[in-house]
Amino acid sequence: MLLTPDMLASIIQNARKYICYAGPGIQANPAIALAQMVQRLPRAQIAVLLDVSEHAIRLGYGAIDGVRILMKAGIEVQHAAGLRTALLVVDDQGYLLAPTPSNVKGEFASVKWNAIQLTPTQSRKAMARLSNDAKRIAVAQASTDEEREYLSGLAIDVVSRPVEILTLDQIHKNLLANPQNIVDISQTIQIVEIPFQYVELSFKGAQIGNKRIKIPAHIAQLGSESDLNERLTTLYDAIDTNEDISPQEVIDAIAKIREKYLRSLGEHFGAVIHLAHKADFVAAVDSLHGKLEQYQERVFQTLAKSLRESREQITELFTPAVLARPPKELLETLQSKAPPKHAAQDWLRRELDIVFPDARTLLESMQITVLFKGVLLDTCRDEKFRAAILNVYPDMSELDLFSG
Repeated sequence: MLLTPDMLASIIQNARKYICYAGPGIQANPAIALAQMVQRLPRAQIAVLLDVSEHAIRLGYGAIDGVRILMKAGIEVQHAAGLRTALLVVDDQGYLLAPTPSNVKGEFASVKWNAIQLTPTQSRKAMARLSNDAKRIAVAQASTDEEREYLSGLAIDVVSRPVEILTLDQIHKNLLANPQNIVDISQTIQIVEIPFQYVELSFKGAQIGNKRIKIPAHIAQLGSESDLNERLTTLYDAIDTNEDISPQEVIDAIAKIREKYLRSLGEHFGAVIHLAHKADFVAAVDSLHGKLEQYQERVFQTLAKSLRESREQITELFTPAVLARPPKELLETLQSKAPPKHAAQDWLRRELDIVFPDARTLLESMQITVLFKGVLLDTCRDEKFRAAILNVYPDMSELDLFSG
């Protein structure tokens, strides 16, 4: 079914017992209808939750005047940040809606269905999960003691707080300084059906052997011996091993895939792939993930051992300084002003664990990612782009490449 703002207002005007409305915003007509219902219903029987944020209002999910109308009528409006679905329950008549942002040109004209009707039981369940006010109304309207007990035990899923008039004034001020724009998505996002796509193939976290840590300041400042200060710079390297832990085999495999399937259009345009080769490219990247997992398992023990040894090296180096100048944090855990060596070392290890990376986490941060993007119509009209495409696909005619 399709529910317009005017239809919502009409439903609200028929209320006899209670009204609950939640959504990313509210337009003027439904807000006026709600405000008028204050003359008929106790304010406690009207529950309203909105995303009263500048972002939501700029998108056109609601009008700031609508919020003012509600607050002026004495209706307490709750702010629920990021709320994007809507719920309207009037007496036992409930609807779940997908609101359309009015500032996106042409969107509402293309909408044929934006709501489904709920049963009375479903409506009360939804209200009970919405807010304390909505839950109170739902529990009071329960048809049986069993339902009343069930609704009372449901957790509230939406985090909300009362809207403050100062917040509303600041949003209004910002909108006046930088007015809302109507976004025409038919003009801004025209993807052309042509036989190639942009593609980004990246390998994150590859520089694993260069991982460096910063010794916590409250530990570093304990050392004053000259030999200690001279060695501080050598201790920032968290990984120190003679064994090869470089993922060069993975890096080389990625380079071969790029060379085989991708075509670079230069720094300005990036890389593209011909759609005829996309399936093979995806399969090759899938095999890369297997190669990366094999590498991670192969070097895990070596990496973990190197990290432990680096931590112990720093622990041994700073132990004399901790014994000579025990920090307050350590003394608070002891009954003596002279901590034993093992206590000083245990404290150092705990503090260093905070800054030292875990081997498994470090390896899992290595990720191979692929991102495909369509080519915009405006880009296809760019003469430099067309020339770059023809240069990397010399065996194809301009008609074959751009006939989509």
